[in-house]
Amino acid sequence: MAFLSGFVMSIIFFINKNLGLIEIVSKKDLTFCLKNIPNDFFTAFGEEMLIRVLVFIGILYTTNSKFVALIGSSMIFCFLHNPESWISVFSYFLAGLMYGLAFLWLKTIWASIGLHFAWNYFQGTMFGFPVSNQLSDGCFSIKIVNNTIWNSYELGSEGSILALIFRILIIVSTFLIMKRLYTANHSIKFLSFKEGIDNNLL
Repeated sequence: MAFLSGFVMSIIFFINKNLGLIEIVSKKDLTFCLKNIPNDFFTAFGEEMLIRVLVFIGILYTTNSKFVALIGSSMIFCFLHNPESWISVFSYFLAGLMYGLAFLWLKTIWASIGLHFAWNYFQGTMFGFPVSNQLSDGCFSIKIVNNTIWNSYELGSEGSILALIFRILIIVSTFLIMKRLYTANHSIKFLSFKEGIDNNLL
């Protein structure tokens, strides 16, 4: 799952580079990229444990509805990131859906952690985009030409229309992965759900 986010963020970076919307000012060595892995991992781990485990499962057990749990936890995830534009509202909400569906469909918290970690890591630590409205000290130090479609400048690439499209593509890809796993009877169960709803997919 981490590969999906890393691949998508690489495409976003190279599209912006090829369109002349990014100027690479300087580069750091591989050691810098590697030493930031623990920080990005534990950030993603903490957010996913809070939103997907505590909030999602809390709503699920209270309402007995995966749909309500998914929408509710995605809204909370969105507004915890203080969106500053209608695009970033949709983007963070889609991010919540993206991580929530990975968690729900693949039945493991590690799926959402992997997606979340790689999205933040490649966006910020690797390519130097801002992450969640915060400037990043990345392997690439970059100057960005503001463009709502392609990069969203100080909001980071996740505040762009391009990111909305790719978040939807990740959701579709996650669904296809789930279908393939279940067709092959390879159910992944790192985390169990309430008895009676464990095997019901959206």
